[in-house]
Amino acid sequence: MKLWTPAGQLLNTLSGHSGGAIAVAFSSGAQQLVSGAGDGTIRLWKTSGELIRTFKAHQGSIDNISFSKDGQRFATSSQDGKIKVWSANGKLLQVLSGHPGGTTYVQFGPNGQVLASGGVDQTVKLWDRSGNLLKILRGHSGGVISLQFSPDGQTLASTGFDQTIRLWQPNHPTLTTLEGHISRVQDVHFSPDSQLLASGSADRTIKLWDIDSKLLKTLKGHTDTLNSVEFKPDGQQIVTASDDGTVRLWKRNGDFLQRLQLGNIQIRAATFSPDQQWIAIAREDGVINLWNPKKGSLLTLRGHHGPVLWLSYSPNGQQLASAGSDSLVKLWGVDGKLLKNFRGHQGWVRSVHFSPDGQTLLSGGEDGSAKLWSIAGDLVMTLKQHTDVVQQVQFSPNGQTIATGSDDRSVVLWNREGEILRMFKMQSAVLGLNFSPDNRRLAIATADGTIKLWKVNHLHSEQTDLKRDDHYVVSCEWLKDYLNANPSVQKMFPKLCQKT
Repeated sequence: MKLWTPAGQLLNTLSGHSGGAIAVAFSSGAQQLVSGAGDGTIRLWKTSGELIRTFKAHQGSIDNISFSKDGQRFATSSQDGKIKVWSANGKLLQVLSGHPGGTTYVQFGPNGQVLASGGVDQTVKLWDRSGNLLKILRGHSGGVISLQFSPDGQTLASTGFDQTIRLWQPNHPTLTTLEGHISRVQDVHFSPDSQLLASGSADRTIKLWDIDSKLLKTLKGHTDTLNSVEFKPDGQQIVTASDDGTVRLWKRNGDFLQRLQLGNIQIRAATFSPDQQWIAIAREDGVINLWNPKKGSLLTLRGHHGPVLWLSYSPNGQQLASAGSDSLVKLWGVDGKLLKNFRGHQGWVRSVHFSPDGQTLLSGGEDGSAKLWSIAGDLVMTLKQHTDVVQQVQFSPNGQTIATGSDDRSVVLWNREGEILRMFKMQSAVLGLNFSPDNRRLAIATADGTIKLWKVNHLHSEQTDLKRDDHYVVSCEWLKDYLNANPSVQKMFPKLCQKT
């Protein structure tokens, strides 16, 4: 390697890499230089030419290096697919999963809080400072060549082997924390108008919050852990289920209405039928009750061998799905007839939900997976990312996004093809999830007693194919140094960043 002044004067020649340096990066202030080689080794240098240290960093060629603006960290990308983040002195801080087939480029954002990476898999990924995957940006039809943030960090440019430049405006997820419960929050549910949020906790209370995260009221009456909370489809009532053996009805304003006492048995969940006439109740003893509060009638469904953990009505109200500790998802008719068993989970099935169109079931369980089933009973897909129990699963109101929450302290958003859209790490186990009906927020109930509101109304990347876009000139201006320094790229794509 050779160091030059801007005027072209040779300052230093740095020798040492056996196969030649492929990637180099200066720290902020140019006090330090990092170089990476085809054999996966890193060398740290002073700009005076003094070698500080050499170490093996990757199992494949190191293709790119990026320093954070404060000079305290640098990231490396490699053909081994991994992304690694290091302290300035070469201490390994993080290993990120990166990109299958090879990670081609890494770039810190101007504030150092976001790291962007590009790969052979044609995607751009955004990571937060803790190593959580924030978003996957899809649009290139070829591998990603390079990345560059705008100085304000609001726009990211990427070049690809598809001969396009794309501009992205990454809307990072915004989390709001609701504090008030003094024990784990078991469940959360938005009102149909998306203006209220109800939460149920092991502290035996239900809390009502407005959309601005203000605590409106605390509902008391249960004498044991709250396991589920749900608004009536018309939004005027709330049903709650508890380990104290009761199901309770409340007005929207929090006034108590009615109680059903089912004895000394834990009630795991309660849910309204779409026609609002019945409440389905999941019990610890394997029984499902159907309660009509107006008539006082109570029907009983039997079939699970062990606790029933969750229930979900089909949108048309003609079917009821149940999740059990016997590893089964069961589908029932409204007349109480068992229609079908869904087998595939290993261990307890913790949650089950219908898709908005009623054609698909989504389940999550102790085996760490979420599964998509056709109503006919066929396993369509298994979603596997979590490393611990999947406690809750949810479809978004438009049916295009799936949320899964786990004891591994993470929430993952998926599209219907099974691809990860976003992933976020929480401070404790995730016990409950609920999308707002307006599709703008996801409420997350956690074991540390807090509720997180995640703004997810911008799930999909804003991208522009810039072959004919007015921003083309701006993007090429950002990338001109890279292209000038890499004539091989220009030879491969002679029309890239040339006026047409």
